[in-house]
Parts: sequence; C-alpha cells; structure tokens
Amino acid sequence: MKNPVKSLIRGVRNQVEKVKDYIEEVKDMDKMTREATELMDEYIFAEKEKQPWNDKFDREERIYVGNRTFGNTRADGATDDARTPIRISQSIIEAQIDLNIPEAVFKPISEDDESAVKKLQAEADYTIRNSDLDEVNSSAERVVKKHGISCYKVLWDFNYQGPGFRGKPEIIEVHPKNILWGAGTVDKNKCRIMYHVENITLQECIKKYKDIARKLPDYGLCADIKYDTVGDKNGSGVNNTNDINAQADLFTTQKNNPMTKYAIIEKWYLDDDDELCLTVFSDKLILEKMPKFYHRRKYDPEKKEFELDENGNKKLLDSFTLEEDYVSEVEQQGENGQKIKVPQMRVPKGTEVPYYYPKGSKSLPIVIQNNIPRSKSMVGISDIERTADFEETMKKMIYKHEEKILKGTTKVLYNKIMEEEAAPMLNNDELTIIGVNDVKNFLAVDFKDNGREALEFYQFISEQLQYMLGITSVWQGINKGESSSGKMTDSLINQTAEKIGIKANEKNIAYKRIYQLLCDFILCFSDGDRPYRIDSKFQPEYGTFNKLDMVKMNRGNPTWAGWDIEISAEPAMNKNREALIQQITEMNSQGLLQATPQNLLVWKLLQKMNFPNAELVLQTLQEQVDQQMQMEQTQIDQQTELENSPQGALLNSIAQKIGGNNATIK
Repeated sequence: MKNPVKSLIRGVRNQVEKVKDYIEEVKDMDKMTREATELMDEYIFAEKEKQPWNDKFDREERIYVGNRTFGNTRADGATDDARTPIRISQSIIEAQIDLNIPEAVFKPISEDDESAVKKLQAEADYTIRNSDLDEVNSSAERVVKKHGISCYKVLWDFNYQGPGFRGKPEIIEVHPKNILWGAGTVDKNKCRIMYHVENITLQECIKKYKDIARKLPDYGLCADIKYDTVGDKNGSGVNNTNDINAQADLFTTQKNNPMTKYAIIEKWYLDDDDELCLTVFSDKLILEKMPKFYHRRKYDPEKKEFELDENGNKKLLDSFTLEEDYVSEVEQQGENGQKIKVPQMRVPKGTEVPYYYPKGSKSLPIVIQNNIPRSKSMVGISDIERTADFEETMKKMIYKHEEKILKGTTKVLYNKIMEEEAAPMLNNDELTIIGVNDVKNFLAVDFKDNGREALEFYQFISEQLQYMLGITSVWQGINKGESSSGKMTDSLINQTAEKIGIKANEKNIAYKRIYQLLCDFILCFSDGDRPYRIDSKFQPEYGTFNKLDMVKMNRGNPTWAGWDIEISAEPAMNKNREALIQQITEMNSQGLLQATPQNLLVWKLLQKMNFPNAELVLQTLQEQVDQQMQMEQTQIDQQTELENSPQGALLNSIAQKIGGNNATIK
C-alpha cells in the first residue's frame, strides 16, 4: 500500500520543481526580451535613416511603370494627368539589360595548388549554372538601373540532399527596400552591420526556427506592409489598371493563424574578432543566435540537435582529424604533351586539419551592386534620377500638344460692353442658335500654328536624353537618320557598348564578391566529394571536388591553399539585324569565317563575349579544321607507307639517278 504522506511530499516536490522551472523560464524570457528590445532599438534607428531612400525607390518605381501625374503647367500649381504616359525611362532601362553572367577565373598563389584551385573553380561554376542565376540577374539588372542599387544574398541550404552529398550554396536577389545597413554607414566596403527583413508566415517561422517561433503571437512584430510593396497606386494607373505592386500579400490579422505574417529581421554583423555573426529577432523575441557564423558546430545525430557550451551557444569546432590518407588527382603533362591525371598524397592520416572560415567585411553574405557610385553613400545613382526631369518635360509637351488638338485653337473675342449678354451664351455648348443684339460684338479668331514647334522640342529633349545616357536609337534597333552607312551604325553601336561597359565594371565587382562567398560557404560547410560537370559542345568534363583538395602540408602543418579571383564580363552584344549583318560581312571579308586554327581562337573569344551564334560557328569551324588535319595526316601516312614499300624504294632509286642524290618520289 502506498504511503499517502510520501506521495504528498513527492507531489509537492514536483510542483516546487515546476515553479522553479517556470521562474527560470520567466527570467530567461525577461533577459531575452531586454536583449531583443535593444536590438529592435538599433534596427529602428537604422530604419529611420534608410526611410528617405525607400521613398526614393517608390517614386522611381512609379516613373518606371508610367506615372501620368506632373505639375507646374498652370499658374495655380495644380497637377495634371497626361493622357499618354511617356515611358522613356523604362525604354532606356530595358535597352541596357545585360543578361550575361560574369565569368570568373581562379588563379592559385602557389604553382602546386593549380589543380586544386581548378577543381574549386569548376565546383563554383557548376553551382552558378545550377542556381536560378538567370532569373536573379534579370531582376537585379532592372532594379539596379531603376534604383541605383541591387542586393544579392549568398546562403547555404543545409536541407538539400544531393547524390552522395548534402547542402549547397544558393544565390538570391533581395529588393533594396528589404536591406538596411547600420546607422551612419557610408561605405559598403567598411560596412559592419547589415539587416535583412522579410514578412514571413507563422507556419514558415515554426518550420525554420522550431518551438521558439510559437511565441511570435505574444512577442513578435506583425508584418510591416512596406516590405511587401513598392511604389503606390496613386497617379500610376494606366487605363484604370493597377500597374504597381502596392498591395501586399494577403495575410490574416489573427495572431495565432498559421498564415499570419510577422516581420523577421536578420542582423548580420562582425564581432570584435572581425568574424561574422547572425542574430534573428522580431520585436521582443530572439529566434536564433549564431555567433561565429562560419564555424562548424558539434551536432548530435541521435538527439537531432546541436550541443551547447556553458554560455548556451552551439559548441564550436576548431579542427577535425583525418581517419585515412587523402589522395587527390592532379593534372600533369604526359610524354606526348597530353594532360593526364595522377594520384598525389594531399593530407596524411591522423592530421588535425583546421576548419576554414573567413573574416572581415567581405565575409558579410549580402553583396551590394551600384549602378553609378555615389560619394559617401551606400546607394548609387539610378538611371531614373538622370531621366526623370527629361521625362517630366516630355509629358508636359505631349499634354500641351494634345490639349491644343482636342480643344482646338479658335478663340472668340467679344465686346466687353456686351459681357453680361455674352457670358451665358459662350459658356453654353448646347446652344446651336444664338440670338444677339449685334453680331459685330463677337469675333472668332483662329490662332492655329504649324504644330511643329512642340514636336521638334520633344525630339530635341529625346536626343539630349540619349546623348547623356549614350543609349542611341540605333542600339535599340531604330534608325532615325543618325546612321547613313554600315560603318556609322557600327560606330554608334560601339559608343553605346562602351557606355554600358562602364556600368558593367560595377557588376564585375559585385560578382567577384559573390564568387568569393560561394567558395567560402563551400569550404566552410561542405563534406565529402561533390560532383561537377564542365559543359562543352564537344565533350563534357566530369569530376569531383572535395574541400580537402584545398588543404596541403606546409612543413608538416596543414594549411589552406590561397587563390585570387579575376572577373571577366562583357556588356550584352547588340542584336540589331542590320548591325549584325554588317559585322558578319566584314568578318567574311577579313577571312574570319575560314576554317583555320587562328580563327578558332577568335571565335572562342567571341563566344566568351556572347556574340550571337558564336558557339554554332565555332563548332562548325572546329569540325572543318579536324577534317583538314585528318586528311593531312592521311596523306602523310600514305606517303610514308609508299616510301617504305619496295616499289617506293625502286622509284626513289630511279628518281635519284635522274634528278640527283636529293631527289625523291612525291
């Protein structure tokens, strides 16, 4: 029989333990809310500093989609709505879209690391090609020209399951309204704090941040609609349509509903050791803390969780021990000059290999690209900043010209003495028969002009706009008389390409950072062999990359190989048919379409520059060159066989008697 006293004591102890746990939980929550409040105060300070830029992004979006409102055409300062939107800014931006993905060239610092660095480049290139980078680039190209800034984010997908490996790096594009930087930051290369804020549903938060996210209804920040919208619909509709994303994704206002959205803020910052850290929070709730972000954490596969140190942080690992020798294949020159792969000992068994992790401002996973750099500012100069005033003037000219056509140019003059009689009649459009005391008191005068001045001024503004930006009509496929010959067309196209090429340098700078971050994530978080494929029309090359390829022994100590990254990207080639035909004709006259080894090199360069159909031409020329070399080799083999045969020896003997000792049969 159970002792009721002991049962009572046991129950009291359990209740006391629950109360203690509750008190500790309250203390922890109180500490957490104070820390989250401090983080939120810093974020709000940065948000207020960023707000003028967000307002600028909204104005530029309205202009881009065709804002019809403009002002100061009347003395009272009222605004007018143009009947015909002048989307010149949109046309100029669309003419500059560069769909090329910059290519990287990795160069090892040490000669014996060449094979390893080549594998790293192949893995990075394969990752680039298998991501949605075409879509990212297309969106970023428009955003950077509209707003002067575009933002890329590199991250690691731990949940990805590949053939024999886990995890992969990803590249996404984030709208500049959703990216903030620490208050007072004026140089992207010295930035130490960046924020990424998104409105995310409660259901998604629970999936990503686990049980702590269930506290969002009590402690989190409800969705901020401005981070789901850009522009506004006032004065921007065309034909009564809403051309601007001024409506956020629908979400409920019920706090516990899985589809309720909360503003989730990621704070990426550098600590005192210049190492990257991450804190995710929402108002008074901290969802995740990852000090030393690039460090590996100790993971318990049975408990499905990370081990924690005495401070409650996930336990960091400094190195790992190799359980067997790591042998890597390296390329070497064979006896016949061909490249062969031979095994090479890279790291011996039992070596303590330090984990790789980057430091400094360039380890921040958010990359900013400017359109045209602006001094002492994170945001560059947009193309709309340069075109907005021109477009405003053009709207006014078209509006005034339309008014003149629709309302007519005939004016009625009347005798001021008869004003009392004239006023009600002149203001009534329905009267067709008007009785007056004296017809001579009224006079109709037509003030019609030739109508050319307004249109000529419109054309002048359009030309000035093109001269400023360098985007000629010929580049856009429209010849308005600027080009009178093929050479003139080519010259105008080259001038535009040079202008666009200047901006391409900013894109190259951004992609250099992206490639470096890709490599950082691969070397930090990847494990085992990762397959890659180098595509070619002739023969694909397959291989595998292991981050241990980048480890080498230096006087008995393991070190990571060093490398440099160079970016090569050309602006988009012009697709104007007339210009292309002219270029192809000139190439043919220069002999560049003939099948020679020298021309193969030329077309390989043109392929790198994305010249239209360069790959097809290169493949055709390569096949012709291979056939020529095969025919020449066949003739040499036949000649050798003939000379070595008895008949050949007899013929050579006869030829020497007739033509001298040096004569041979051909």
